[in-house]
Amino acid sequence: MPRFHVVVSAVLCVMALVLASAMPSAAASSAVVSGIVTSQNGVPVPDVSVTAFDPGTTSVRSGPAFTGPDGRFTLATETGVFDFRFEPPADSGLNSVVQRDVQVLGDLTINVQLVAAPTTPETHRFSGVVTTHEGLAVQNLRVSLGGVMSNANVGVPGGFGVDVPVGSYQNLSATSGLFALMVSGVPAYPHGAVISAGPNAPTFDLTTQDVTRNLRMPPTTTLDVTVLDTTGNPVGGKPVGATGASSPGTSFAFVVDAPPAYRLDSTGSEATTQANGLARLQAFTGVTYPAGSICVRAVPGFVDTYCNTSVVTTDNGPVSVTLTQPTPPSHTFSGTVRTATGAPVPNIVVSAGSGSAITPADGRFAITRSPAEYGLTVRGGSRGTGPLKVPGLPEFFTFSGPSDAIDLTTSDLVADVNLPPTVTVTVQVTGATGAPAANIPIDFTGTLTDHPLLGLGHQAVQSGETSSLRTDSTGTVRFTVFRGTELAAGNGICARFPVSPSQVCNGPKITAADDTSLTLTQQPPTPTYTFSGTVRDAAGVAVPNANVVYGASVQTNSGGFFSITKDPGTYSLSVNGGGAMGPLGVPDLPGFFRFQHPEIPLTGDMTKEVRLPATTSATVTVKDVQGAGIPGARITMRGRFPEGFPLVPGEPLTFSGESTAEEQTNAQGTFSTTTFRGLTFAPGEICVTLATFNECNTTAVDTNAGALTIVFQQQPPVPAIVTGLTAISPTNTAPALSWRAATNATHYVVNRDGVLLGTTTETAFTDSAAADGTHAYTVSAANSAGTGPVSAATTVVLDRVTPVVTGTPDRQAVVDWYNAPVTITWLSTDPMPSSGPPSIPAATLVQLEGRDQLVSSPESCDPAANCATGEHRVSIDRTPPAVSTPTWSTNPVAISSGSTLTAAVTDTLSGVDRGEYFLGADPGVGNAIPVPHAGGVLTTALGATLPAGVHDIGVRARDVAGNWSAATTTMLVVVDPTGSGVTGKNKKDLVPSLAAGDVLPGLSQQNQTDSADYGFTVDYRNGALDPRNDFHLTYATGARCSTPNPVNCHRLTVTANSFEWLVIDHDNDSRATFKGVASVTVDGVTTTNLFTVEAIDGDRLSLAAEDHLVVTIYATGGNAILYRASGSLGDKNSVRVR
Repeated sequence: MPRFHVVVSAVLCVMALVLASAMPSAAASSAVVSGIVTSQNGVPVPDVSVTAFDPGTTSVRSGPAFTGPDGRFTLATETGVFDFRFEPPADSGLNSVVQRDVQVLGDLTINVQLVAAPTTPETHRFSGVVTTHEGLAVQNLRVSLGGVMSNANVGVPGGFGVDVPVGSYQNLSATSGLFALMVSGVPAYPHGAVISAGPNAPTFDLTTQDVTRNLRMPPTTTLDVTVLDTTGNPVGGKPVGATGASSPGTSFAFVVDAPPAYRLDSTGSEATTQANGLARLQAFTGVTYPAGSICVRAVPGFVDTYCNTSVVTTDNGPVSVTLTQPTPPSHTFSGTVRTATGAPVPNIVVSAGSGSAITPADGRFAITRSPAEYGLTVRGGSRGTGPLKVPGLPEFFTFSGPSDAIDLTTSDLVADVNLPPTVTVTVQVTGATGAPAANIPIDFTGTLTDHPLLGLGHQAVQSGETSSLRTDSTGTVRFTVFRGTELAAGNGICARFPVSPSQVCNGPKITAADDTSLTLTQQPPTPTYTFSGTVRDAAGVAVPNANVVYGASVQTNSGGFFSITKDPGTYSLSVNGGGAMGPLGVPDLPGFFRFQHPEIPLTGDMTKEVRLPATTSATVTVKDVQGAGIPGARITMRGRFPEGFPLVPGEPLTFSGESTAEEQTNAQGTFSTTTFRGLTFAPGEICVTLATFNECNTTAVDTNAGALTIVFQQQPPVPAIVTGLTAISPTNTAPALSWRAATNATHYVVNRDGVLLGTTTETAFTDSAAADGTHAYTVSAANSAGTGPVSAATTVVLDRVTPVVTGTPDRQAVVDWYNAPVTITWLSTDPMPSSGPPSIPAATLVQLEGRDQLVSSPESCDPAANCATGEHRVSIDRTPPAVSTPTWSTNPVAISSGSTLTAAVTDTLSGVDRGEYFLGADPGVGNAIPVPHAGGVLTTALGATLPAGVHDIGVRARDVAGNWSAATTTMLVVVDPTGSGVTGKNKKDLVPSLAAGDVLPGLSQQNQTDSADYGFTVDYRNGALDPRNDFHLTYATGARCSTPNPVNCHRLTVTANSFEWLVIDHDNDSRATFKGVASVTVDGVTTTNLFTVEAIDGDRLSLAAEDHLVVTIYATGGNAILYRASGSLGDKNSVRVR
């Protein structure tokens, strides 16, 4: 295309933009929003949809666009205010973000960070009701789906409900667990069931909604079990249980309206036998009970539990089973009890464990027992049946052996019991005078060890008794024992005399290996002495009923007298008041007392007066917490004479003494008693006992000064551990603790980090002195009784320092200026001691222009509620410099002559940085020829080296922020006045067309062939345009133009009035371009317009090249094309460049 035509088009576009920016906007212009979407850790997030909505609505204005693998997106939209929604993929685990009321003035960058979404899975509910096959509610069945188990009886009896994560499930199951199934009105319904799904079970789709399906148990039938004992008699009142599972190859329709696909992995039924031995169990149909699964329990006999021995099924409905108790196995131990000479022994009790038999005259026995090992016992005579009375054998004996002596585990045992040989023991008894002692009872006890009754060692114990063993008139007695019997030293054989000394026994041990004799002689009687006296109180009044112990025990009579006769010796003397039968009961004396001296010799008769200590009173009062007397409190007192007491006046004898008392307080809470003076009550010897109150004296008290008064006041119990200790944490204020009130607490002890902080009577405490950091607090409740246990610690993080918020622009500024909206990303840190990461403010998009703008972040708060904002200063200049229309010092300019271009430039924010110009095609901003600027003016000289021609010049400027102005175009015409001219003549060969872009009156059809008539001569003469230059063009269209019905009749004439310049250029000077002013007449209306003509002489290019002509008429007062005619003229010398 001709260069001049292109330049004119560019000039028109720039003017249109300038006009548009100077007028109010009537419609939004296009814009591009771009950026990057990342996760919290900075990783790009792909496949995020980005959509622009009208603010506050769901009306989509643009999008969606989607982020790529690098997280970047580009969304074509228009200028305006929008809400931008960033929606991550559903499986990303991230939350969506909406940036609201974003103003889009032009291209915009938005960077977004997505945070993790909550991980709580979405669930749907699978629910329904479980019924019997007949429609009755089945209670206590727990239903599982997807591994989640429902509670039983949810909402209604038999109801269930399972909340499972969204998805599809086939693994429906159910179990009765630890609870028995229950059906109202059906007491014998099967008590247990475990149900599982088979491979053809239905699938439940819970991906989008809840599902309700009812479940139904299999039909039931009867399982009759009859229980008989070993003799075939019915056994009533016995529990019968049956446990089975679905028969092989069977299943049932657990889900209502679904095919059979479920099995009973286990089912159980129970019932109790009636008097006729029948137990009727309810059982599910289609169940197999293997051998050993239908059992009766707790039947008396050797076999406690017995079961079916063959398979039973309910595949065909009701079924009956009979369980007969088997006869328990047993074995017999038998034999004969014999003497050492082989003679049978009658009346011997032989025992194997708990089973026993008594031998008859032939000595035989038989004992039947269940298979086991048993111990053997052989007994002759007993205290109940009397002596054995078998000549040649002891009257009383017992043999016992190890627990495994009799082995009946696998078979009967036949074995004789062989008793040991015997010997005779002869005892001669003489009295103290040496004469034989007749009719004296004799006692003996002997032991025989390891006699092989059954070939094993068995201990034998023999004994005699006085009823059958007495000395005869000669003082002699004889009795039989087994050979080897040992009679213990000192008490193996004893004679019991009616007078003292009453018992005489053997000395050394006696072993009866053969017949044995010994003599027991009574020693001569020893002399006796009497200890007597009177017990009196301190005033000398006789004390009756006192107990005096001196080798024997007596009570004083009403005159306080006592007398005790004893053999000579040394005895302990004690004088006691009161005892097991109650207190002494003597007025003005303690009810219970005891005085003792360990050793007082009795070498002859002696008489002593016992004088008790003086008395005084002791009063104990018991009060409750409020000081009121507590009746019915049990009081115990035990006082002692710490250095003893001289109980016998005139004797240097010191008796240990004590006085005790035990009684309950009266209605006023008081107990008063009489006690001795001089008593000391050590700590813990005066005590009060109540159900909720037990306390004793903690210091020693005495009655040395007389009456003793003690008051016990009930103290509140030590408070229990403090519970509910809590405090706000983290916090930015003094830690404020609170807790639940503890019973009986009067105050509380507060510790921080194990160190006492203070006390308070309230259930709250504020630690105003706490330093920033993490502290552990504990609280103990306390009262007068002490301090209770330390509470569980509560931790408080105290943080009073605000976060530090810093901002970072999304890119580096150009000399402190930005030429597009800037996103400030904020980073917030919490100084130590820190309560945790603070919230990160959302990024701030800065779009407004301005110098050194202060941008504040949204608020950032740490977990302790310390909040702060950050600041960052930004300078934004988004407006390019304004460049005025350039002016030339000379235009057109003669070849080899220069001209100066001048253009004013202004920028109100960052200022003008530089300018540049270019000739012809635009090389792009920053790539053209620099233009000096000073004082807001761009100035440069050019043209001196330009060849003749019309030169397109573009001029633009850049501000400091990097905004380039649009190129302002102009043209410089360089002419050669010394050159030749151009002529053109009409040969009817110029045919304008719509296809060529021509615009003429009447040119309205694509194939229109109306030609234009033209002619021109333009020359230079004497260095200037020849005043005789001329140009003329005529173009007419239509038919029947002179008739009343013309068709498309139009006429255009152009006649040049003057010429501005002529340029001869291009290859071989083949193109001539000239410009001038012409009179333009269209259908009789004449105007004055600029015009240009571009004529090409094809002969100057090649022999085959055609001539070409383009005529352009411009609108009055502007550069808009009004008319245009163009076309190839052929090789006919239509155009001649001379």
